[in-house]
Amino acid sequence: FKEMNMEPTRVITAGGGTKNRTWMQIISDILGMEITIPEDYQSSAYGDAMMAAIGVGTLKDFKDLKAALPKGTVIKPNMENHKIYEKYYKNFIKLYLNNKELMHELKEL
Repeated sequence: FKEMNMEPTRVITAGGGTKNRTWMQIISDILGMEITIPEDYQSSAYGDAMMAAIGVGTLKDFKDLKAALPKGTVIKPNMENHKIYEKYYKNFIKLYLNNKELMHELKEL
């Protein structure tokens, strides 16, 4: 998103993984952003429904959409952890690019 000048200001999660608070804290720390976990963790379809509501005129615009989003738990990033993750991100990308084909070979064994 940063490369496209579309940097998000917050993340809203959905699905079963949101039940694991430790995992959500790690994700928040990696991103360096707040994560909102809606009360109804199975809210993946909300985004589609809200966009449709704008399309049919039920909601006026994205500002109205933002106000209509469900509330939930907000997890704030630990910026010290974020700095650590950021430090190793370039190494992670190099490791991934150098091993992505090898990873696919493992499933063939």
